[in-house]
Amino acid sequence: MFSGYTGAAGANARQSFGWGRKPEGIIAVVLIIAMVALLGWALQTFCAFRASTESEDLVAHTHQVRDALHAVASALDDAQGAERGLILTGDENYQKRYGDARSAVHHALNAVGSLTLDNASHQKALLGLRSAVDAKLAELQDTIALYRRSGQSAALPAISSDHGEALMNDAQRRVTNMLQEEERLLETRRVLVEQAVQRTQHVILFGSMGLLALLAALAAAVYRLLLPPSRPVIEDLEPEPAQRAWIGYIVAVLGVALAAWVRWQLGLSLGREMPPYITFYPVIIFAALLGGTGAGLLATLLAAVLVCFIFLPPVGTFVVG
Repeated sequence: MFSGYTGAAGANARQSFGWGRKPEGIIAVVLIIAMVALLGWALQTFCAFRASTESEDLVAHTHQVRDALHAVASALDDAQGAERGLILTGDENYQKRYGDARSAVHHALNAVGSLTLDNASHQKALLGLRSAVDAKLAELQDTIALYRRSGQSAALPAISSDHGEALMNDAQRRVTNMLQEEERLLETRRVLVEQAVQRTQHVILFGSMGLLALLAALAAAVYRLLLPPSRPVIEDLEPEPAQRAWIGYIVAVLGVALAAWVRWQLGLSLGREMPPYITFYPVIIFAALLGGTGAGLLATLLAAVLVCFIFLPPVGTFVVG
């Protein structure tokens, strides 16, 4: 009587959780759940990587603007140096250097303009910078023309005048102001990059852990569905035999260690950018199939700890990001 009662209870429990249905249909549902989870994790990872890439592109763009502004200041200084070299030495090679420097100044100004089209503040500042640079270049050209007309003695007072120095200082000051604005943008964008990288690492780490745990649980469920039908219903509901469970735990520990070694070797050969969990998936699934859910969860936990400590920066710590 008692055995009949327990058998009926086990059958009812089995039916309520869907165990009485055809295994093919339940396995299909399990596969759909796994695919949806995998696609969701892949989408989250893709979005995190895209945000990180966009932030890094902004930082690179800021460096390009800074380089162009430095090029403006450097080329203007070269133009003034070539003008003075021509007047002081009479060497006509300085005339060519002066022409090259003028062209470089305008090229750098055009580069700044192209790179800051989306920055209204910089576009406004660039108008003032162009005016200051044009005024300085005009002063240099007038001094060279004076040298050509009246000789060195007439041009020497011009190159040491306060007017020329004031024009140069004005142009350099405007460049410095724009560089300071870019420095503020750079700091802000560096923070965004760090946050994006941390989000990406968190998505990869915790998403992989959740996905691995889900795969382990689903693998164990599918394994139980495929048990021979001749086994008594009440036996299906009992835990795995202790010996089989211990074998699963041993496989989980040794398999994760082996997977970590293989992942390390692959990283040395193919680069550290490869997926961190790629060698751990088979071990976790096999441990779950052999030793049940407990062995699968143990393998998942050990894999997460090793990946965090060995393969995710900063390496050698349990801090992500």
